Amino acid sequence: MNRAPDRFQARIRHYTPERISPFNEANRAYPRARRTERDLLIDLLDPQPGGIIVDAMAGGGYLAEGLRARMGRSAKILCIDPAASFTRSIARDFDCLTAHADALPLPAGSVARVASLAGIHHLDRVQEFFREALRILAPGGRFALADVLDGSPAARWLNGPVDRLSDIGHDGTFPAAGDLARMLRTAGFSAVEELARAYTWDFPDLDAMAWYCKHLFRLRRADAGEVRGAVLDSLRVSTDDRGAHMEWGLVFATGLRPAS
Repeated sequence: MNRAPDRFQARIRHYTPERISPFNEANRAYPRARRTERDLLIDLLDPQPGGIIVDAMAGGGYLAEGLRARMGRSAKILCIDPAASFTRSIARDFDCLTAHADALPLPAGSVARVASLAGIHHLDRVQEFFREALRILAPGGRFALADVLDGSPAARWLNGPVDRLSDIGHDGTFPAAGDLARMLRTAGFSAVEELARAYTWDFPDLDAMAWYCKHLFRLRRADAGEVRGAVLDSLRVSTDDRGAHMEWGLVFATGLRPAS
């Protein structure tokens, strides 16, 4: 089993219950804000009845909640995150494990799907995580993930204003175009596909957008007005009669564990 590097362990120590609470509060107050990216990932995952679905780097369970909404109570969803404060914060009707993504404590071939939403830029051992995902998948099982693309406006926002204004900083390592597909093939996946998608995070108004970003990204070094200004300076935002729309985007990738 691989041991997570000290740098990653140091980041995890920042994830105290007090710092995780605003993250979960944001997603639960505005569950539709990131709905597009979650739906895109679930579509690519193509979950089917029966079999276990692993939400890796699950955070507060945002992706798991979307899977449950799509599939109903019959879905067998297992949330795994390296931060115990995150796994303890996930709704109690989900099964949870605290474990590092490069050492998943599951038997080989034991799950039907593995998914990860916007989590791998925090990992030091992404290739090892991909190998673990392949190992735990049953033959024909699907892996789907999405993360911020290197050089994108989202990446500049996270490693710029979020790094400066968050009380824990942000130093993400983002995949470049083609990286996810290359690493999936190296891990042994077949039928690999990668696609960048642009869309918006949607809010009732600009004040809601600022509140959400302040809480989701833990921007404790700025008030709501300063957060609103930072978003408007860093990302394209539009408004209409439906609300405020913050431009965002992720790169999505999928692969299958070969049947033989």
